[in-house]
Amino acid sequence: MTEVPLPPKEDTQPVKTGQPPITPIVASLAYQNQIDLTQVSGSGKDGRITRQDVLEAIEGGGASLAARRTATTCISVEADLNHMNRGLKAWNEQQFGAFTLTPIHGTLAAALDSLEHYPKLTIPTNQNQVHLVRPGVSPVVLPKPMLEEPLAELAARILENEENTQPVKPADPSFIIEDHGQTLVTTVMPALPVGQHATLAIARPKRRPVAVTNTMVIHLIVSLSLVYDPEYVAPAEAAEFLVFLKQQLK
Repeated sequence: MTEVPLPPKEDTQPVKTGQPPITPIVASLAYQNQIDLTQVSGSGKDGRITRQDVLEAIEGGGASLAARRTATTCISVEADLNHMNRGLKAWNEQQFGAFTLTPIHGTLAAALDSLEHYPKLTIPTNQNQVHLVRPGVSPVVLPKPMLEEPLAELAARILENEENTQPVKPADPSFIIEDHGQTLVTTVMPALPVGQHATLAIARPKRRPVAVTNTMVIHLIVSLSLVYDPEYVAPAEAAEFLVFLKQQLK
């Protein structure tokens, strides 16, 4: 077996959001200190948020998420993206450059499909609105999976949706998916925003040795964390959802 590469490195490239770009280092610093980047004014070129802006927000405390979040139950799993990554790469080649799907797009598609099998996680929310949140970017509504839709096609619709959907403010309560794929964060332990009942956090995929038939090979691994309010989501349902999602990604 051969090593499966990560998506193009983003350590030094700004995150493209349609808003002033945010570097992965700035996004990671904000996440680790629970700073809401939508509440931070950027002092950099074209309004870009700099590392110093985040440090000042940390010192001032005005943009902290702590006042708006509450600790609840959190469970995590790691999923192997090796097989899915090969499938997305083949699908990209068939599109002749029309799409460039990454493992994060595939993971988002698998998460949306898994929610269709575990609808209790989106009750009492509006099941047609699962919100995608990225550090420093206003939330957008993710598309609803079609019946028996291949994950690659759903991933392509997610990519198109990012470019054409206007930012929204999530209703309370709602199901939120946090995407940290363009940051430096490879393990996430999210806190649940006040008024919400469940959040799935997707960390940045990382390469790691795994044992396959007595041989160590390099696979692409992602950490998935589900934080939920037990008042609305049963622990067994939450655990089954994560296991199902993990299987979807294999």
